[in-house]
Amino acid sequence: MPPSLGEQLDAQGWQAGAVVSAEVLPLITAHLSRYGQPPVEVQEDHWLVVISQTCDVVQPRLENEPLLEVLHCRPEPQLRSEFQGRKSTRRLDFRPNKATHPNLVLSAHAIADRHVVPRDLFVGHAPDGPRRLSATAVANLQQWYALRYARPAWPDAFNSRFDKKTKKKLADALKILTVDDVEVRVAIGEREQELPIEEPYHLALFFIIDQQVWDTEPDVREQAQKSFAEFSSVLAGCEGIVLNEELSNVLPGDDFSWQLT
Repeated sequence: MPPSLGEQLDAQGWQAGAVVSAEVLPLITAHLSRYGQPPVEVQEDHWLVVISQTCDVVQPRLENEPLLEVLHCRPEPQLRSEFQGRKSTRRLDFRPNKATHPNLVLSAHAIADRHVVPRDLFVGHAPDGPRRLSATAVANLQQWYALRYARPAWPDAFNSRFDKKTKKKLADALKILTVDDVEVRVAIGEREQELPIEEPYHLALFFIIDQQVWDTEPDVREQAQKSFAEFSSVLAGCEGIVLNEELSNVLPGDDFSWQLT
């Protein structure tokens, strides 16, 4: 009995995190477009990454899962504070694979860079061998998309309480961090309310350090504590913002949960 479509794709190495190779790109280019617009240009240093779940990629029958989702990622000189750590639901800056590409940063827009491609076009072709997302990067992307649909947008009245000068101070506080293993989490008590300026928003702030980094790299913990202190100070000085300093903290990954926020 001949192998199913899914078995063929599996044997060729297609899975979540696989990168479309140069030989496959011409076959799918027509599908990388928006209605009424020409296909996007995928340059040599871009990564076109499969973001469908692996179980969907290797479905035996085409009719079970006719399409694969791919994300068009472009290189950036460095991680940008406003887009790293899944702080933005629209754009993500991330490192695709620290083992093989330790200095590379990629960026993608959740909607504009997301495309669907017929799954059968990948049969008979292998993904890009030297390039593949790490398991950590795949999980990061999947959690980013999950947050996009689960996390409400911050109120406009909350956003308006941060002028350009304050935003710069917050960004400067994050520049103390020299690695991307620290994530910033902000819990907002009145996350669904548009409050007048005389009524404050109540926040809790968490800097979360990857557990392995917490256990092995004291310098990162020290950086995080310093960055957290400066970031907290800026927040506490904003009009209409009350920071819960008793709850806010720097925590290892194993000690943090969304239930805490």
